Amino acid sequence: MSRFMHDLNTAYTVYYNKKQKRVGSLLQGRYKAILVDKEPYLLELSRYIHLNPARAKVVLKAEEYQWSSYKDYLGIRQEGWININYEWAKERLGKYWRERYKDFVEEGIDEPSPLEKVKAGMLLGSEAFVDNIKGKVSRQGAKTEVPSFKELKGPTIDEVVRQTSRFFNIAEKDILKKRRGFMPRKIALYLSRKCTFEKIETIGNRFNIGYAAVSKATSRIEEELRTEVEKNKIVGAIREKI
Repeated sequence: MSRFMHDLNTAYTVYYNKKQKRVGSLLQGRYKAILVDKEPYLLELSRYIHLNPARAKVVLKAEEYQWSSYKDYLGIRQEGWININYEWAKERLGKYWRERYKDFVEEGIDEPSPLEKVKAGMLLGSEAFVDNIKGKVSRQGAKTEVPSFKELKGPTIDEVVRQTSRFFNIAEKDILKKRRGFMPRKIALYLSRKCTFEKIETIGNRFNIGYAAVSKATSRIEEELRTEVEKNKIVGAIREKI
């Protein structure tokens, strides 16, 4: 998959640009794979992918989009041009899995993207799942040459605080000091939760707050980011640095 996406992003873009006499990128963003915890995130992620054409208003109903496997899931197309593994869906949804999957997908049209729950940029799963993967990566040691493992180790809380202080041109100690409604501190706390592999207790200790306060603060900031464009830009800019 990685090799295919590399060719699509390079060779095909060059071909298309020459043919259409255009320049620049063809596809938005870069290819990125994530590691998904089957229970329960795989089903939720599958629904999100199948609903994308309908959310983007490309089609009225998800099953109308011809370049999706959703028709195959529903059993209304069986052309045999692609090998799809349905076993995981059958295991979770039972005997009438196609009907149940259709109902599940249609119920999710207004649900937020599960990708908002991705941790460290590449893990989607429970706290136990994340800790398990972190342990496996740690046991590989610092000499591992697998790029995804290196990325998986992620930044430290200190790096998050450092880059946040540089962005706002303030002292690091000011970010770590308790201060209600102080945006640099809120953003550093949020990024520490989303971009590092530190446990909630560790993050709380660093910011001098409790376990529950870390979770509540993260949830509040996530709500703000859904509507505040400027804050989203700031978080994105700092995230790129760490």
